[in-house]
Amino acid sequence: MKTFLLPRGSVAAVIVAFSVSLSLSAEPTRPGTLADKIHVILIADVNDSTLGSGFNSNLNFVSRILGEIPRNQGTSTVVTSQSQLTSAYLLSTVNNLATSIGPNDVVFCYIAMHGGYPSPGTEAEHFFECNDTGAIIRRQDLLNALNPNLGQRRLVVLISDSCCTPVPRPGSARARATFRAAAVAPPVTAALCHLLQETSGVVDINAATKDQAAVYLVGGAVGGTDGGGMFTRSLWFSAFTGPSTSWGDFLTDATARMKQNFGSIWGPQGPFLTDLGRNQPSQTPFSH
Repeated sequence: MKTFLLPRGSVAAVIVAFSVSLSLSAEPTRPGTLADKIHVILIADVNDSTLGSGFNSNLNFVSRILGEIPRNQGTSTVVTSQSQLTSAYLLSTVNNLATSIGPNDVVFCYIAMHGGYPSPGTEAEHFFECNDTGAIIRRQDLLNALNPNLGQRRLVVLISDSCCTPVPRPGSARARATFRAAAVAPPVTAALCHLLQETSGVVDINAATKDQAAVYLVGGAVGGTDGGGMFTRSLWFSAFTGPSTSWGDFLTDATARMKQNFGSIWGPQGPFLTDLGRNQPSQTPFSH
């Protein structure tokens, strides 16, 4: 049985290969001072009939890691209820936080839900599928709500582990892969902590780029829990042991780990995604 965590040395050669394509379009700057507070919003469709267990694993993993980061009494919001995973509720939740967020504060939003883009369409139209019938919440609308009147937040981070496949209508695309993955906790260091506290700007990352599924390890991992998303697991190992030089380097490190894991688990052909009817040899995040 293969372990999910890779030795740091095993990804060094891969990092170089992907360093250009994964740089953020607007790399956040380092203003020379620390953030006042870090506010967290976690959204996960843990009761979804196909990937709920994987979404829940992601939520637990992210929560544990954020618990290691001092947030100076920043607010914390977790949305998992089926009745709350609607477009109207999610937008209102984000909007209601505006009164408690200061100009030198950080807003960190993580999402584990089904996603896609309208067909025909582009990656820029990425959306999340909500639980009110036929409804979606557009990624850009959510990002605008997190960052109203550009510049009112020190740093806004939106990271999601969702598919970016063409969807004629919400609810029609599902993808997953089955693998028994060992639950390995990384050693605690400070890469993500430095990036959240020391940088300013906007970070917008999704697990998969256009026409790719976000692959999840589901079906009974060691210890009775599912392994969660390939991207989230790789990302959060990087959160503790990856570089803190820039968000671009951080994403490059996580992507290299994920690509290495794809090859070690499934080989060059990648997993066969039953719902999409094809293999996916790799997975590359998009960043804007």
